[in-house]
Amino acid sequence: MRLYTEHAVGRMLPSRMGGSIISPALVEEASATGPTSTDVLDGVTRTVYTSGTVQVIGEQGGRIVVTVNPFSGVP
Repeated sequence: MRLYTEHAVGRMLPSRMGGSIISPALVEEASATGPTSTDVLDGVTRTVYTSGTVQVIGEQGGRIVVTVNPFSGVP
């Protein structure tokens, strides 16, 4: 089971509701199959999953989705 923060859920809302229109299925796919990198922020290890047009930031090995972002693949 994966938990989502309020911020992550807000980012998945339709744009007319202030979100980024990132579907839950795309978030799950990125978390399950996307390449990963890790970063430590304020002593908390975060995992970044990237797949196609979405970037998912998670904690506790991906069990908690902190946020989701549109991703262009261009640095």
